[in-house]
Amino acid sequence: MTYFPIITSSRMSRGYGYVAGGDTGAVSAVVEKYDDVLNTWKYKKDLNTARKQLTGFSLNGYGYTAGGFIAANSAVVEKYDDVANTWTAKAVVVARIDYSGFSLNGYGYVAGGYNGGSSGSVYKYDDVANTWTTKTSLNTARTVLSAFSLNGYGYTAGGYGFGAVVEKYDDVANTWTAKTSLNTARTVPSAFSLNGYGYVSGGDTGAVSAVVEKYDDVANTWTAKTSLNTARKELAGFSLNGYGYTSGGYTDAFSAVVEKYDDVANTWTAKTSLNTARKRIAGFSIGSLLSGVQNPDIQEIVKHSNKEIIPVDRTASRAIDGTVYTNNESSNLFVTVSARCIIDTAADVANIQAFSDTAADPTTTASGIAGIEGGLLGEDVSAQISFIVRPYNKYKVVTTISAGCSATLGKWFETILK
Repeated sequence: MTYFPIITSSRMSRGYGYVAGGDTGAVSAVVEKYDDVLNTWKYKKDLNTARKQLTGFSLNGYGYTAGGFIAANSAVVEKYDDVANTWTAKAVVVARIDYSGFSLNGYGYVAGGYNGGSSGSVYKYDDVANTWTTKTSLNTARTVLSAFSLNGYGYTAGGYGFGAVVEKYDDVANTWTAKTSLNTARTVPSAFSLNGYGYVSGGDTGAVSAVVEKYDDVANTWTAKTSLNTARKELAGFSLNGYGYTSGGYTDAFSAVVEKYDDVANTWTAKTSLNTARKRIAGFSIGSLLSGVQNPDIQEIVKHSNKEIIPVDRTASRAIDGTVYTNNESSNLFVTVSARCIIDTAADVANIQAFSDTAADPTTTASGIAGIEGGLLGEDVSAQISFIVRPYNKYKVVTTISAGCSATLGKWFETILK
């Protein structure tokens, strides 16, 4: 059964993919937007500052690009508003090329890169304060590495000189921990997270690579998956509406190739190419529908109305202990609870029960009971509940979780689209 993470983007409306900047033989400011329904790329507002070897990430409903190279290493950071189609200069980061970028629990991060040598430095971006803060450095300094966020943690993988190294970032403890290395060492790959797993694709192994590997954070293992149809290095990756994408890069020339990954079928499919072939680009998605609430009824509400879902706060999960909370807003509150077990004993169990009504201690079940009761040894199983808390109603969630299982809870408010 597929496991869906609770919060990996901040707005739940149908999403779009973006690639920005890069190297076309000259430094580029070009930005393109991908519509996965129409399978089209359209030019959008250019970056204010043309750059190559930059990184990108999405954060709380906006896109960001950071660092890169102009005529020298750049400290430029820009924020993209997809509704207004504008780029705005934000607080600068330390000037560097080939950062890896990711978002995690409501903040942006850039790690590694090059500025006269491979770097291990890590910086955290607070979009409310518009500030960058130095965090614990990588254990292994690397440039041209990839990064992704997965199930509440950040990961960096590959990179120059130590091309198989993988590290996990805990933003609460502010620590990096070495994890199982990639099976195939490489530089300049792309990465994305998709439906509860991490993926690293393409890159340079001494030759242009098509290798794709999948990371299971519970088992701490990398597994070879179907290779890209077109081997590329210096490409961009992002996840969008339940699928993975790679775009652009370099083969023996600048590439415009775009491929879509279906993790269920384990297949890559060629999609409409970029309008502008390029390498060393930034990629991100904004508003990806399937990266938030998984309940199809809730998704239908969003797809067929002028509503969207935004997080209550910038916390990826909360304690699930039966505490009674109140929706003190005049908007509907959407609550989603997921449990996941890697079955190693017949006694493994993860049960979820949700309650919501007007009583001081709610006893009316909001959306039934979901649970995992044992299973085949080694099986990866999950259960999820999504429910609506009406304005000013009270709610609580109760779980029974055995060792080896986990549960997370995400909360969103309904709001009018901008």
